[in-house]
Amino acid sequence: MPFINRIETIIKKSNEDIIVFHLNNQNLCTKEFKYSNKAISEEKILKNIVNNDYCIKIDSNDKIYGIANCENGEVVYLYTDDYGNILSKKLFEYDKKKYIINNPYIKKYEDTIHILYYIQSIDNKGIWSIFNHYYDGEKWTENNIDNITAYPVLNPFVVNEKDNNINIFYFNKINGSEEIFLSKFNPISKLWNAPIQITNTSNKKIYLSVLSDEMNLYNITWSEFINENLVVRYMNGQLKEDGFYSNNVLSLSEQSNCSFPTLIKIDKILWNIWTQMDRIYSSYSLDYGKTWSIPNEDDRGTENIIRYKFISNSENDVREYKLDTAFGTYYPSISFVGFQSVVKDSC
Repeated sequence: MPFINRIETIIKKSNEDIIVFHLNNQNLCTKEFKYSNKAISEEKILKNIVNNDYCIKIDSNDKIYGIANCENGEVVYLYTDDYGNILSKKLFEYDKKKYIINNPYIKKYEDTIHILYYIQSIDNKGIWSIFNHYYDGEKWTENNIDNITAYPVLNPFVVNEKDNNINIFYFNKINGSEEIFLSKFNPISKLWNAPIQITNTSNKKIYLSVLSDEMNLYNITWSEFINENLVVRYMNGQLKEDGFYSNNVLSLSEQSNCSFPTLIKIDKILWNIWTQMDRIYSSYSLDYGKTWSIPNEDDRGTENIIRYKFISNSENDVREYKLDTAFGTYYPSISFVGFQSVVKDSC
């Protein structure tokens, strides 16, 4: 089950139709699978995308929307018209000779819109700003959430949406090592709270995943360099008005090359899934992250594995699954891997 470092987006509508968004030679393309008649259609919807710089979402009315960063220095908005076509229009443009934009993100809440991205001046390499544009239904507000040091690798920030609140988790380098920070948007002031540092392990870190749950816990995982090896680390905590209260940091994997740890919750079972030696490993917790099972390799088949961003309006999915990203087999037979049935009294 070899792993390929590639990510695509799966959108599932309430009628169970599925649209897979992927890049082909910098063209943003779709594969649509109709649930009713099993018809499959493919379409190219946007060209000249920078790297993997796009974000696709679906609203409560099954309308697709998104944002993408294009080679010509335009950031475009994607939307569904009245006939179901996915169209695009320019949101804003920037001077690509002076600036680099990375990791665009978008989220709509009824009449409000949040847009976030990294931006860097070409003359100031290693320093990135996290920018936010917020539309409240009447006007746009621009915020600089934080300036971070990231070199040579820029890790994507993670946006966590909970009860119409929006929080951003990200790495910032402190004394030569990445630590995790958190900032929360205040919908009344329309500003972001001062960043909170939530780790202090003084080791280099990479790959971040965050998942909130019904216990008001923020589950956080990442890969950390220990003795020059990557180890999957995990912690959780609660965000309160006066700060972030965290529990102990745990190591879930052996010291190897453990990468892309990913949190998924199915019913009451919390999974942490990662790659190790190009194989998929996972561990699970039945007690909200206090204790974890011994890591197990997923040995189902020999198909190529990639990562998928997954967003669903299906009632069954919303009820049973909580995830942002998952590992899965590659087209044409798409299925998630890394977790299976668990006998709950086995731990």
